[in-house]
Amino acid sequence: MTIMAPKLETVGLRPLLEREDASNALETALTKAVAGRGRMLAIGAEAGGGKTALLDSFRASHPHVRILRGGCDALATPRPLSPLLDIRAQCDATLGKLIGSPTSAHEVASALLIELGRTSPTVLVLEDVHWADEATIDLIRVLARRIETVPALVIVSFRTELDISHPLMTALGDLGSSAGLQRLTLHSLSARAVATMAERSDVDAAELYERTGGNPFFVTEVLASLAERIPTTIREAVLARAGRLSLLARAVLETVAVIPPLAEHWLLEEILPGCARSLEECLASGTLVANNEGVLFRHELAREAIEGSLSPTRRVNHNRCVLRALTNWARSEHDLARLAHHAELASDGEAVLRFAAAAGEKAAAAGAHREAAAQFARAIRWADPQPAAVRVHLLDRRAAECFLTDDRAESILAVQDAILLQQTLRNPRKEGELLASMSRMLWCAGRIDEAWGATRDAAQLLEPLGPSAELARTYSAMSMLLLNDEDAPGTAAWGERALSMARMVGDGESEMQALNNVGTIEALQGNEDGRAKLKESLRLAELAGLDEHIARAWAHLAWAAGRNRDHSLEATYFEAALDLCRERDLDLWRLHVLGYVGSSRLQHGRWRDAADIATLVARDVRSGPVSRIHALTTLALLRARRGDPQYSEVLWQAEELAANCGQIQHLLPVATASAEIAWLNGKTDAIQDATDKVFDLAVRKGATAAAAELARWRVRGGIPITLSGSIPRAYRLEIEGRWAAAAEEWNRLGCAYEAALAQVETGDENLQRVALRTFDDLGAVAARSTVLRRLRLLGVRGLPTGPRPSTRENPWGLTRRETDILQLLKEGCSNSHIARQLILSTRTVDHHVSSILGKLDSKSRTEAVRKAAEEPSVPLST
Repeated sequence: MTIMAPKLETVGLRPLLEREDASNALETALTKAVAGRGRMLAIGAEAGGGKTALLDSFRASHPHVRILRGGCDALATPRPLSPLLDIRAQCDATLGKLIGSPTSAHEVASALLIELGRTSPTVLVLEDVHWADEATIDLIRVLARRIETVPALVIVSFRTELDISHPLMTALGDLGSSAGLQRLTLHSLSARAVATMAERSDVDAAELYERTGGNPFFVTEVLASLAERIPTTIREAVLARAGRLSLLARAVLETVAVIPPLAEHWLLEEILPGCARSLEECLASGTLVANNEGVLFRHELAREAIEGSLSPTRRVNHNRCVLRALTNWARSEHDLARLAHHAELASDGEAVLRFAAAAGEKAAAAGAHREAAAQFARAIRWADPQPAAVRVHLLDRRAAECFLTDDRAESILAVQDAILLQQTLRNPRKEGELLASMSRMLWCAGRIDEAWGATRDAAQLLEPLGPSAELARTYSAMSMLLLNDEDAPGTAAWGERALSMARMVGDGESEMQALNNVGTIEALQGNEDGRAKLKESLRLAELAGLDEHIARAWAHLAWAAGRNRDHSLEATYFEAALDLCRERDLDLWRLHVLGYVGSSRLQHGRWRDAADIATLVARDVRSGPVSRIHALTTLALLRARRGDPQYSEVLWQAEELAANCGQIQHLLPVATASAEIAWLNGKTDAIQDATDKVFDLAVRKGATAAAAELARWRVRGGIPITLSGSIPRAYRLEIEGRWAAAAEEWNRLGCAYEAALAQVETGDENLQRVALRTFDDLGAVAARSTVLRRLRLLGVRGLPTGPRPSTRENPWGLTRRETDILQLLKEGCSNSHIARQLILSTRTVDHHVSSILGKLDSKSRTEAVRKAAEEPSVPLST
């Protein structure tokens, strides 16, 4: 069966209404690509908002430009890199082989960039990336960062009605500062545009606009439905159009509806032999369109409407026909996710198990860990008739994939179910392995006591069986728990025990993990041998291709460098860790590292960056206790330093988290933040209470660098300090009361705020004036007040007064917080949404909004935004 696609030129005959700005943006981006500076354009709109029509028009107006166009699957569990499957036939053989094979997204991205540079210009269109698998989202990340190196334009389209925690929203947030990325939003049509579209019909244009809200697809479907009344939903409009088709054409429509995103010509002929005439009827009616590959609905909303109208029996029967045809296809093994999808909808349990488990392994190998977890979950749903060992394996694999994507609750539930099943099989070795695996999942969830219990239970099961890889991993898990509590002797003892056994039985994974544990605890104490061990664990992980262990090594190198205030190394290690995590879908480690990065930005005076990163981590529901505590304490310190009394809200959240976990890693950031805030508020007598518990714990466990970080504040509280061991020089100078020398050291390290704090303690008028200028530059209102108070006590005159510089520079007198809130008002955010974004209470936001309206002499939020936009010195982005 051969169906000819309509000529693309016909798409552009009807001009697109109210899309001139979007079309111009596409043309500008293409011009830059032709000039050799590639661009990525992210086009967002609501479902039916005109994204496809805009892209069709763009393609029609550039018939001689090489355009590669692929779409993401509207499947519950999409195929890894699914949009590239549509274009591989048009690409070089090297890239074609990588697409669809178990290859990581960053390898495919590298090959794709070469392909995009092969013909100038090339336009790559990735449609409907709100359905994208994680490998595709990782691909978008890499392309956005490197697109300027090739003469190409990459266009991604997506629906805007996504939750903020959606992986695509996270990716676009991460890429916000990328020079090569531009975001574009298509808005609903105006009443005037809807009236223009309805000119040749008998439909009441005002009612049409009211019913459709200006949604372009809805308007088009209503006008095409020829219904006696205006349908109230898109589904009604689509079904009204479909209702005019013959029974045979309706059968074609239903079959295509269960095959997202496209029914290939051969597949449709296999399922419905001789359906060419009925298909022509569907094409003529405008319900379906055809291209060289196959047949599809004009819009996914139309497909969903038709599929949703099917009875359960008809839906199952249609999917059974599709599954039978796909299974007989010689290349079916390349579409495991697609086969699993149809097998489940066909209620074929045996086929689901066969295809879903294989699709899970393929997705995991491609770095699409969320898709892998979903495929294993699909297999588990149909696995009840299978032997317990099969179900244990599927649960274990799902737990591992959920852990990598930081879905802690699901990973723990899956491994717990696996352990209960395994106990019925009376295999203590496998049960011990599962318990050791569960211990790290429990720790990451902040369930420390349970993590210890699982590790001890694993050792009790495995030790009587003699040396084994499972026992080596258990000893390494014990060492890891002690490391996270910064227990230096315990970490070293259990780590060496794990290393010895790992080498004895030849288990490389437990060897690299134990090396990391021992190396990290030594490096935290400033020991160079520890850094060498960490690098050796990194080398082994890279040789084995174990992404999680590579990320852990980079993250721990940065952790140790930060603790010892070696900031040049810290920045290098953070960059390496984040690059790896973004490219290989390691959300667990990405969020963990970002928590530390926010703290580092704060130390280096990059306060706006620190606030952005900390807010991102704090509002991500997947953030673990360590990363969330670092983010919350960063926000608390920023607020306290800027004179915002709302710091207590986030500090209390961090305190509660830390108290539940009880380890130094969790307690230290809260204690240091509390001590600084006490000092800023002139309550130096509160420093001892804020630091006593954690300081004593750090000294007892040999965590000298952690103890030193607290000791510098305890000195300010008048508490005598005796501390031995390897102490970072800046801390040691402060503990010894050598404040001027400490200030010089902090400046050498690039920590201007810390240097100014030390200058305040010198009592020297000139150094305190220098500190005052630093605080003014940073907007550190609280510390600035402390300096002014001390200088006045010295009898110094001629001190600066008035509002902080950032407020003084704003023509409306807005504070930085008010400017941030005004920006969110411009984006249409409600007060409750702003509160979630900025980690504030709704009442606090209400007060800030009232203040903004008063300062801008505005009666409404809209008027305030308009006035601010008219003032060029107010930093509102456009």
